[in-house]
Amino acid sequence: MTLKSLQYFCEICKDLNISRASARIFVTQQCLSKAITNLETEFGCALFYRSRSGLQLTPKGQYLLARSQKILEYVHETSEVLTGGKPLHGLRIGLLIGTSTVLSSILPTAFAGESVTYKELPSGTLEAQVTSGLLDAAISLNPMRASCLHARPFCRIRLCAVVPSQHLLSDSQQISFRQLQGETLIVCSSHLDSYEAILRYCTEQGVTFKQTVSVATPFDALRLCRQNQGIGIFSKQAISYFQVHHPNTCILGICDLFWDTFFTLPAAAASGLEQRESSVKDDFFEYLLNQLTELPRTAIAPFY
Repeated sequence: MTLKSLQYFCEICKDLNISRASARIFVTQQCLSKAITNLETEFGCALFYRSRSGLQLTPKGQYLLARSQKILEYVHETSEVLTGGKPLHGLRIGLLIGTSTVLSSILPTAFAGESVTYKELPSGTLEAQVTSGLLDAAISLNPMRASCLHARPFCRIRLCAVVPSQHLLSDSQQISFRQLQGETLIVCSSHLDSYEAILRYCTEQGVTFKQTVSVATPFDALRLCRQNQGIGIFSKQAISYFQVHHPNTCILGICDLFWDTFFTLPAAAASGLEQRESSVKDDFFEYLLNQLTELPRTAIAPFY
């Protein structure tokens, strides 16, 4: 098995057609076919089903494709780093879409001499990228279940309801979701993962909404709240910023539900290098926990 044979295999898999792969990378069909034959001989298994309709990957072919893509990606990244074309990546932390505003005050841009970068992604993509190694860790609203990952309770994000100033509940300081029975709930389509826990909790409590209206951004949601078209649910940390733009609304604390977040990282590995990297991630997690204790408990609290 050579890197070139894996490259040829991946190219063929792009459209499952040797002829098109040959034209795209300027390598003869005979050379590509020979590379696949050599791989199948070496591994003692078929990588493709061959029929008149074309090629289809076998289960072992699908496995090799996933592995080959990772191998080639690591080789490319290693080459860029060693030749000075790309800096070491530092710590790469994934965040569930919508949580960066809430956690911004405790997220450093550097730690232990390494840069820290953050990427907002949907929950399913977060788990896939931590599992594959594209992210070093992630902060999400639900613990990730993959056996190769370890999820630690992180913090509780306090929620609030935003209602128009003329709403019947506007004089309340705190409410429960039961008091929102029959209301129109406004949610942001870009943050739907964040609302899953709310909708699931309301279903368990028998709370139903008149309707759920989806809008593009939190600012759109606040605009509809201001126009008395529904009620929005936000984190208290985020609303302290949004409220500047929509003053004709009231903020009501929610007492019966939090957004519980989890810090997920790969399970500790055996090799010395991976243990060192794991130690840095552990230290980073402890640093974030210490930062939490410095925040006002009205917005975010450690998750005990």
